[in-house]
Amino acid sequence: MISIVFLFSAGCGGSPTAPPIEEDFINIISVTPNSGLIDGLVTNFKVVVEYNLFSYATGELYIAFGVRFDTDAGHLVVTNATHSIKKGYRTHEFNVTVKPKYWGNEGDFSVLVCIDEVPEFDYILLDCDGEILTFKQ
Repeated sequence: MISIVFLFSAGCGGSPTAPPIEEDFINIISVTPNSGLIDGLVTNFKVVVEYNLFSYATGELYIAFGVRFDTDAGHLVVTNATHSIKKGYRTHEFNVTVKPKYWGNEGDFSVLVCIDEVPEFDYILLDCDGEILTFKQ
């Protein structure tokens, strides 16, 4: 009897189709390395993001590294670190080389990823996500 109840509660097999995500977003899944950085040492970073482009047919992902202040964000764009995308949900892995800068009391060294539409209709990004990276003490 228990197995019959289980079969009915589990459905007829297959998995239900998830409804489309109806928003534009980008989230950092992981940053490697995200700690133990050495000031001025050229470092290869792997940044994995998940994103959803809903409002437009085409877009672009951007990645930047720099200083993050408490009141304002000033990120330096890494050359050739963009990725063209099409509508939908996916993941992407950025592999970039950056020379980290320890800013001390001036702010935190961080990575910022953003998603935007192409062609650009305004100067407002659809979404961004950031993560503070730490240095070896």
